[in-house]
Amino acid sequence: MTMAASPGSTSTTPFSVELPEPWSRIDSIAVSGNTIAVDPARYFFRYENPSWVVADWDRVQKKLLGAQETTDQAVEQRALEFVRAHCRTTGDPAKVLEIAYQVAAYLYRDAHLHLPGLDATERQLTALREATPSWRSTASS
Repeated sequence: MTMAASPGSTSTTPFSVELPEPWSRIDSIAVSGNTIAVDPARYFFRYENPSWVVADWDRVQKKLLGAQETTDQAVEQRALEFVRAHCRTTGDPAKVLEIAYQVAAYLYRDAHLHLPGLDATERQLTALREATPSWRSTASS
């Protein structure tokens, strides 16, 4: 269940989103089972324009992650064009958090955590693995 302000509103109504695993323990964030509730009035320093630009994670995985740089186009340029073509503005903070969780699961999956040159301690790698345990297998496709 999502409870949030409408786009452009300055309301700081608490919102929540259900995630597959319990999440971080941060002041103004309450966790109950797989549901995380955020109190924007306490969490955000400024919450004057609660809107975000998002892209569906499935679309990013299918259309952008495999992008290769060419002599005609840098990867960064391709990413900007993808944002223009496929992103939308949302005032739903729960959706933003859900997408962020999917992205973190992809970035911090085991396959990436063991890449040479990653400057992270074993303790940090363990924390990253534990951050998104149940989505690691689905995020790697």
